[in-house]
Amino acid sequence: MEHLTQLSLFPVPQNPARRGRSRRTKQTRRRSIRVPHNRSATSHEAGERIRSTVPAMWKRVLEFLTACAAEGATDSEIQEALNLPGNTERPRRRWLVEHGYARDSGETRPTPSGCPAVVWVVTGKRLDD
Repeated sequence: MEHLTQLSLFPVPQNPARRGRSRRTKQTRRRSIRVPHNRSATSHEAGERIRSTVPAMWKRVLEFLTACAAEGATDSEIQEALNLPGNTERPRRRWLVEHGYARDSGETRPTPSGCPAVVWVVTGKRLDD
């Protein structure tokens, strides 16, 4: 029996910029910090403006969580202690979680408005690891 291949109605376009690119090394990835933005021009510009300060903010958040030890801290506690707006602190804390430096403790504490919030703690991994 002859095998037929069905054509796709919606072919996935190839990104010409990605063709032939080699995989980046861990060291290269550290140097190319991706700052989140929502694709608007103003959001992209804001991301570019803080790009050079992002590693220092990762370090500040991680050092604060380390100082909190097993008690940990909620996002609102981190924001208050470090005088960082939520839209600046949360992406830095999220990056620390995604890369294994911090984790959800499984505990919650009330926010200033009384809502339960996740308590974040360090994993023991250091930024220079």
